Amino acid sequence: MSEDSEWTWQFRAPAKRSYDDLDSHPQTRITDKLDEIAADQ
Repeated sequence: MSEDSEWTWQFRAPAKRSYDDLDSHPQTRITDKLDEIAADQ
């Protein structure tokens, strides 16, 4: 993978439904962590 390539993440449908059922605080914690993991790649 080249240095210019950026990693991204995306929920699959079952995970998205579960995510949508959460309150905003857990959603924020999850998306922040996923963003952090993708940025480290």
